[in-house]
Amino acid sequence: MATKKLNSSIGDTGEWTGKLLYDTDVCEDEGLEYNNINEDNFWNEFEKEVLKEHIDFSAQASDFSWYQCDIESFNGWIKHDFVVFRTSDGWWWSVEKHNEGIHLQRGKDKTDVTLKRYFDKRRGVMQFLPFEASGVSKSMREILEIVHCLLATPYHVLSSNCKDFCRNFLRNADFEAWTKYDLYVLKNWEPD
Repeated sequence: MATKKLNSSIGDTGEWTGKLLYDTDVCEDEGLEYNNINEDNFWNEFEKEVLKEHIDFSAQASDFSWYQCDIESFNGWIKHDFVVFRTSDGWWWSVEKHNEGIHLQRGKDKTDVTLKRYFDKRRGVMQFLPFEASGVSKSMREILEIVHCLLATPYHVLSSNCKDFCRNFLRNADFEAWTKYDLYVLKNWEPD
């Protein structure tokens, strides 16, 4: 179901809804958000004509980056992780998991999706560890297939959180670059 942007959450409970919130343009207050997309109706919703207007399924996604920002209520002590990428049709995207669901948003500039989420400004944004994409690209249909698979796993603060989501998303989106990332972490890891 498409609605005008009214609030900044998928639900009001703070509990996992299993839904995807898709924001058609993070910079447009009058843009549409789709907040009734769940695992069962995922492809039916995306195949609807109105959603086809907002996603080019054949657009190629590339330039994946992993970012972190402060969680405001924790004064920067705890970070939130999200992935940013661009598509060949001129859009930048961010995708992230939080305690209620998965949020996918797009904007015309990288800073739009890197520095904003819903109506809020992200604070303390930084790129998380060196991660260089391999140049491999996926279609938006393939990206949505990855999101659909990851939507099946409810949020858990320790075992299925935003970091786990980013790791799994990038592993599926750009395996070659992810392998290099794993090697970087292993090479630079020092035991306590």
